[in-house]
Amino acid sequence: MYETRSDYFDISFTFISAGIVLGLLIAIPVILKKNPDLEDPKFEEKYGSLTDGLRTSGISVGFIKKTIVWFLIRRLLTGLIMVLLVHVTIWVQLAANLSLTLLDTCFTYHMNVYKEEMSFYMAMFNDAIVLFLSYFPFLFTDFILDLETRYYAGWIYIAIVALMIVVNVIVVSRDTVLTMAEEARRKSGELHNYPLVKKRGLIDTNIKP
Repeated sequence: MYETRSDYFDISFTFISAGIVLGLLIAIPVILKKNPDLEDPKFEEKYGSLTDGLRTSGISVGFIKKTIVWFLIRRLLTGLIMVLLVHVTIWVQLAANLSLTLLDTCFTYHMNVYKEEMSFYMAMFNDAIVLFLSYFPFLFTDFILDLETRYYAGWIYIAIVALMIVVNVIVVSRDTVLTMAEEARRKSGELHNYPLVKKRGLIDTNIKP
């Protein structure tokens, strides 16, 4: 089954990655169980990256836990499908990956735990694109024998991937610009109010480090 060094490297790396993911699957629910208040400043300071971009108010911890756990399981199953099924009939691997992608899209739409509406729209856009592209590998098998058809399918695949990348870059750039503008306005307001605050004696300029 595994004949080359590359095969052994792939399977070894897969099991190492799987071990890390399984460790996180055990640790994260424990962390969330011990910290039910997701808006607690101590929790945000220590574990804020777990809920970055997700809603922490008006939503149960269970929803957040399910979202994070599924995120990890999704990646774990993708790796196992790509590596462990590489020597199985290609249809089995492609069908398993397609089913997993469909399940992930449905899960994202159902849970919707994103803090910003745009984040949810982008998640659905990306999931829909990935789901659509999951059909394309079937076109590069013996299902399509015409090489010209495969050629055009390949270029369509590339164009769709390029579209997804461009849209994501635009959205990320937009968010970055808005964040920088907001930060600039905040600092500008602080500098503008500094003389007034100093005049009222609210800042002791004589304090030495």
